[in-house]
Amino acid sequence: MTVPVYTLTLHKTYYAKGFFNLGVDVERYVRKDSGTAVLFLGNSKTRIEASVDRNANQNGTPRILGGAELRNWLQRNCKLGDRVNVHILKPAELWLLPVSRSAELSVNSPRCQPPNNRLQRTEVDNVPRHEVQRAAAEPGRLDVIRTAVPSTTFEQLALNGDSFSVSVDGVQLLFQRVTLSFLGDGLAHVFGQKNNKTVAETLSHKRYAKFSAMIARDHPDSLKKPLGDFLLGLKRKGSTSYKQFLNPYGDAAYCRFRMERGPLSSKKGLYCYGLAGRLVYIGRSFDPFEKRVNQGYGSIHPKNCFLDGQATNCHLNALIAKNMPVVSFFVCPLDDDPTISQLERKLIQLCQPHWNIALKHGQNV
Repeated sequence: MTVPVYTLTLHKTYYAKGFFNLGVDVERYVRKDSGTAVLFLGNSKTRIEASVDRNANQNGTPRILGGAELRNWLQRNCKLGDRVNVHILKPAELWLLPVSRSAELSVNSPRCQPPNNRLQRTEVDNVPRHEVQRAAAEPGRLDVIRTAVPSTTFEQLALNGDSFSVSVDGVQLLFQRVTLSFLGDGLAHVFGQKNNKTVAETLSHKRYAKFSAMIARDHPDSLKKPLGDFLLGLKRKGSTSYKQFLNPYGDAAYCRFRMERGPLSSKKGLYCYGLAGRLVYIGRSFDPFEKRVNQGYGSIHPKNCFLDGQATNCHLNALIAKNMPVVSFFVCPLDDDPTISQLERKLIQLCQPHWNIALKHGQNV
């Protein structure tokens, strides 16, 4: 299921009165008649009651009325002229997330410090004094400085803008947002589609030979069956023995998504995923980004689900499937493979993205 997102600009009327109009490109996703709705506000998902007015605009596009609660929230969290992403979760449920005007950050490491361990003046004009003092006192820690809203950790940085930059070891890295097109979700039992080999042919492989005795004892008539059909049959009968053939994430619910062709799709380098504006994963690609996404994370093939498949692809795709409405994707083109590897390790070490750590230690998120 593709979750549409509409970006609105906070004009004076919206900002002062607590309502907004949605454009013609997304109006079909909102309830067709006037009536009640629910708004979720910001990363905290504060819930307020709202309404949809289908008669306010001559072209029939919906007006969303949030009243004083929406007005107050907008005035506390945004400025006049700011942009807000409206995620249309359901016809009568919308999630509003402000778009960051600036996503500039400074990653300080022991080998990459400003002179005298002091942040440059342009980086700290809008940062509280105690944060500046803390940064100066702890030269080895990771500091994030944003022009508009102060942040004290990398994960708190709002990755809702079109780009953000990172300076690490003297290298300035520009990450640019790339749109992901979601083509489906809730894709279950993908492992059951692996029917290019029989059970007997699979057991001849060294990774699966250890299951031969169990199959001969419990399922002697299964050897000529296609592997996927056999394992799916075991699951439907309530047996858990099918899981022995799969990696830890081989029976998850997946989604399908792709990176559309554009100026950055043929490049290679670093990439990252954001979740509701928070950095959660950093990776590298020596192949074109388009290939890494479209033939890797974005499309889980049945073989990936097995012990000799790609467990990381399965795990990351399953995490994205659970968070589709608020997932963002950024790429940083680089040419040199050793540099790509070095910078990926450094950024993961400094930033400790949540999904990277969970994947490394085999944890559920």
